[in-house]
Amino acid sequence: MQDFTGKVCIITGAASGIGRACALELALNCHAQVGLADLNEEALQNVVQEISGQGGQAVGVPCDISKENDVKKLISETVEKFGRLDYLASIAAATSFSFTSRDRDFESFDVDYMLEAFRINTCGSYLLIKHAIPHMLQAGGGAIVCASSVAARFGAAGNNVYGMTKAALEALVRGTAGLYGRSLLETLPAEAFETMKLGILNPDFTGGDKIAKVVAFLLSDDAYTIQGATVPTDNGYHIVAGMSAAMEANGFVK
Repeated sequence: MQDFTGKVCIITGAASGIGRACALELALNCHAQVGLADLNEEALQNVVQEISGQGGQAVGVPCDISKENDVKKLISETVEKFGRLDYLASIAAATSFSFTSRDRDFESFDVDYMLEAFRINTCGSYLLIKHAIPHMLQAGGGAIVCASSVAARFGAAGNNVYGMTKAALEALVRGTAGLYGRSLLETLPAEAFETMKLGILNPDFTGGDKIAKVVAFLLSDDAYTIQGATVPTDNGYHIVAGMSAAMEANGFVK
């Protein structure tokens, strides 16, 4: 277990899923003070209350990470509340099936869909990094983790554009590391989710709580030698391209 006592971390996508798990892990188990962001204001405040009710320190700021003013407000309110910024966990992305289902084949969507995906999944993290780094430098250093995806490694219906945005995100993280170093459930239909289990090497999908522990490690000083790296937390999916097989088995790939 990492100890982030006296440290401050911003976590996006914190109202649900992996982002929520990271918020609980960092605030309650690692003892960080956390600034939490999400579009879902009600769910976000529920997480803040959950943390506060167990003795943690959290502030929730509704935020669309693709809008620079929202990002600036998130960071300024977090710093105003806690006095500094040490870590950033950029988890939020456009992952809902209602959004990614627009990605079928390259003849059936227009460039506006692609631009919207990049605006949220890639540019959103860029804006967070851009405005977080000055505060991290002022605090004497920091660490940044951005959530990528196995989709950055292979193509599959429903994931080509998403994968492009995540591949670009990985390049963004490598670029950030090169410049700054250490000085600084709605996703798939239920039937597709069940078939996807055939493509993993662990007995079952791990929950966000286990991924959150990896995020906490990567943010900590124990990960001092890891710079600009992609660390798979996908239960072996990247080895067997499990999602591609699952989508084909479910008839999502024609």
